[in-house]
Amino acid sequence: MIVSVSRRTDVPAFFGDWFIDKVQKGFVLVQSPYDNSLLYKVLLNPKVVDCFVFMSKNPAPFLPHLNYLDAQGYKYFFHFTLNPYDKSIEKNLPNKVALVETFKALSKRIGKEKVHWRYDPIIFGEEMGIAYHLCQFENFCNLLSSYTEKCFVSFLDFYPKVSKILSKNKFYAPTETAKIELLGKMETIAEKSGIELNMCGDANDYSHLGIKNDGCFSLGYLQNLLGEELQIGKDKSGRADCRCVEAVDVGTYGVCSHKCIYCYANGTSAEMDYKLSDYNPKSPILCGKEKPSHRVKLYSKNYSNITGQQKAF
Repeated sequence: MIVSVSRRTDVPAFFGDWFIDKVQKGFVLVQSPYDNSLLYKVLLNPKVVDCFVFMSKNPAPFLPHLNYLDAQGYKYFFHFTLNPYDKSIEKNLPNKVALVETFKALSKRIGKEKVHWRYDPIIFGEEMGIAYHLCQFENFCNLLSSYTEKCFVSFLDFYPKVSKILSKNKFYAPTETAKIELLGKMETIAEKSGIELNMCGDANDYSHLGIKNDGCFSLGYLQNLLGEELQIGKDKSGRADCRCVEAVDVGTYGVCSHKCIYCYANGTSAEMDYKLSDYNPKSPILCGKEKPSHRVKLYSKNYSNITGQQKAF
């Protein structure tokens, strides 16, 4: 089983103590995003977890917990989002100098092959066109070339939930011609830096530019990381163009205090404050409480996907 920690919120930045408590207890309860009364019990012991995938914009608070995961024999890697935007867009992130230092520290700690850089999303707006992104991307490549092997990019999605905010900030969707020009030049820069450029969740094929259309949780990468063959299918819960393998996410929507204005996962500030008021590191649910009205159902795929090792618990 591949466990995402998390696409729904930045667990390493804000909820590391909660997550490690759940690992120690051996399970987590995940609320269904479609049915508030339904909780899935996801087992977290090393017999069933093939790999944790940590998704974060600031994993610095989580670094002390890595010793425990290593001692227990868990395998894991990180997707580290590092963008050029200021606090008018990514409101509560540390400054870029500090984030670059965290990136380097994490890479030195676990190996550059386990820290994937995300330049994501690519935003077009006033003073943020092709020249802007090429300059910023090259600067980051120069800083990170010794600390990562892969970079994942995608363009900003104008989800209905945040479209008004994006339009107010005069962000716009680039033409396909602009995308091709930018991506082609980014690939040249990445190649010179020894970084493999990957497109994330895009319907278009940019392989003619030398860019891989690979999943963030790709089968090939996971098998190389684990040194094992996996029997696992495509993630059906993601976007239609997502190429990731199946993973269970243990996060919760609406509780990320980074408050990036393009984020589709958060609601209003009042909704976030209400959810965060329920945060308890000892609770089996992230920012929630188990209630008598809840129905608890064992997650159906609590087993290892390593070939020949599948066994339900």
